[in-house]
Amino acid sequence: MRALWKQSKFKTLTNKMYCNNCGKKVDEDSKFCVHCGSRLAVSSDNKNEKPNLVSEPKKKKSNLLKIIIILAIIFFGLPMLAAAILVAINPAKRQNQAKDAAIKNDVGLIATELQTYYATSEKYPSSITSLVPKFLTSLPTTPAGSPYGYKTSGGNAVVFAALNDPTVVGNVWCWKSKTGVAQEEAEGTCTQ
Repeated sequence: MRALWKQSKFKTLTNKMYCNNCGKKVDEDSKFCVHCGSRLAVSSDNKNEKPNLVSEPKKKKSNLLKIIIILAIIFFGLPMLAAAILVAINPAKRQNQAKDAAIKNDVGLIATELQTYYATSEKYPSSITSLVPKFLTSLPTTPAGSPYGYKTSGGNAVVFAALNDPTVVGNVWCWKSKTGVAQEEAEGTCTQ
């Protein structure tokens, strides 16, 4: 039997071994596992067959590491992903862009009514409040609640309001009667 153990390279400190098939303890001189019936040792006539004995049973891999990794992903990975998505989406920027769209719409509305006023009076009003109630039912205000800027000079008029998300800080949305165009520009060039 000793030669058989040397040949199969199994070493044990006790007289017990473990079945490689079911993992239960068996006597080292047993030829078959009493628990599962598996052949345990190499017979002398078939030396190519691998023995079905091991000195230690196979340890089942713990799922604890997998659980820890999944929990780490849930508690750390998902919030980081959500933060990255929020940065990419940038809701404050989208809100400012929506406010700017409202400003551009209102400036266009006021400009249209100023042109109508000019067509009937051959001059622009000294104040945009003169547009109410004949041309506008009410005077729009910016999303912040402040009135739109209005100036007349040399027979021309400008309507403007500060943008929430300008391409250059401090720019306003400006309509000039001189050009008939509304565009983003610096407040100083708008009111000249």
